[in-house]
Amino acid sequence: MLLDVEQRLQQMVVRYKSFLRDELLPAQIYFADILDASDGWRVNLDPDIMGDIIDDRLAEYRGYPCMNDPTDGILEQIMRDANGDPKMLYVLLAETIAASCADTQNLNVIAGTPYHFRDGEGKTRMLAYELPPYGAAFYRRLIMTKMASLGGGLVGQRYYGSCLVVPRTDFFRNEGEGFWSRPDFGDFDVVARVRADLDLR
Repeated sequence: MLLDVEQRLQQMVVRYKSFLRDELLPAQIYFADILDASDGWRVNLDPDIMGDIIDDRLAEYRGYPCMNDPTDGILEQIMRDANGDPKMLYVLLAETIAASCADTQNLNVIAGTPYHFRDGEGKTRMLAYELPPYGAAFYRRLIMTKMASLGGGLVGQRYYGSCLVVPRTDFFRNEGEGFWSRPDFGDFDVVARVRADLDLR
């Protein structure tokens, strides 16, 4: 079973890499050209990011796959390695919550559950781990301990039964020990949802 999960994840990541390269980036370039030819969208942006900064954002949007677009005023870049492989993270949740996130490609439901924590600025953050949900290095008590150390809600081990596979973006903050957190929820690419075959240590 673990081999099946590992193979499935590898296949999904390969497909996502192809999507970023062959579909998303060409679409971003096309949309950037439209934005470049129009001034209407710029009036909704903060005047402090006008001029060269907008040109820089459009150039970034043409060159890197992003989770959003320049009309938001800031870009969330999808992180990849030198080979173009997306850097993936894994979010442990209850089955029903994970299913909702995967079905809607939206992470908002996490904010209303114990599977989040608040940072020093009061922002709600989700927690993700850089190891895939199989093998001895990934176990539920580790997730619970890290969440508790960050001030998160208490979730029993048996309620970490499902795992979302999501790309790491430059909005994620390194929390140490292989953990990352992101302050925003909303629409987001969920590459896969798999059962979390974790050690119960």
